[in-house]
Amino acid sequence: VNLANVVSIGGRLKLNDFNIGVMRKRNETSGKACGFPAQYSNPQWRSPEEANDSKHLSEKVDVFSLGHILFRLICLHEPWHKLEPGYKKGEEVRSQYVNEQVKRGILPTIPKEVVET
Repeated sequence: VNLANVVSIGGRLKLNDFNIGVMRKRNETSGKACGFPAQYSNPQWRSPEEANDSKHLSEKVDVFSLGHILFRLICLHEPWHKLEPGYKKGEEVRSQYVNEQVKRGILPTIPKEVVET
């Protein structure tokens, strides 16, 4: 999920994540849920598992990206905003930088004014 998946209906916020939804299947022998491959290419909203191209993802990646939605609502800018330490100009360079940070499990910086409130 990302911020584009949050819609307001009748003054209430709702999540809509059916554009790349995957039906979870279960292993017939073990009964355990099967994983699914990453499908969202924007590193800004991806979990470390997605950024590392894991083929066995679970709903946990949506919980991770929900944290990024909360980040946006609290910090008033998207995660990995251009004011992040280490930001470099140019969309391709920025995308590579963010992807490397996400792969390593590094979280976006919370602004000082948010931390101190």
